[in-house]
Amino acid sequence: MRSVFPLAAVAAGLVLLAAAPAVLAAGQTLKIEFGNLPSVDEAGAADNVSLVYTLPSQSWITGLSWSVDITALDPSWLSELTLDLTNSSGEGVQLSPGDGSNAAGTLQASGQLDLINSGLGFRLKNDGRLLLSFYDAVNDLPGADGRWNSGLLQVSYTAPVPEPASAGLLLAGLLAAGAWRLRSKPR
Repeated sequence: MRSVFPLAAVAAGLVLLAAAPAVLAAGQTLKIEFGNLPSVDEAGAADNVSLVYTLPSQSWITGLSWSVDITALDPSWLSELTLDLTNSSGEGVQLSPGDGSNAAGTLQASGQLDLINSGLGFRLKNDGRLLLSFYDAVNDLPGADGRWNSGLLQVSYTAPVPEPASAGLLLAGLLAAGAWRLRSKPR
């Protein structure tokens, strides 16, 4: 009697192959909560708070939403408190939730941005690192110029779909396994 294993294996492989791109291409969200982070110095300074998150390699950053509570100490302005979200090469976006608030004080701000439709989407490098850097655009004071009292960021991203060559390799492997199984059975 002939085994149905090779046909079942090939059929299962084809189903998985067809489903894999849809699953891998689905959008995902990284939720980042933070609180009590100082805004110390200008961009790139060693005193600034930096956070690093690892996502799948080559992920495409597609959207950003935020809800933050920030404080700027006089003479600093709320508009100077800035957050960079970048890949490991420095490509990315800049968020200034107090933009237009040229005064010291406390501000609660929220919003969202579709990075793709605004032309600001960016791809992570092979290391998959998403870097967040909290800083002050103008260094007005020794020490902290302001504070990110609390916040929630939601970073939307899409993991890359395997290349067609990878999918073809998977299918070829399944077919080879099925053929080997047929040939190794005693008749």
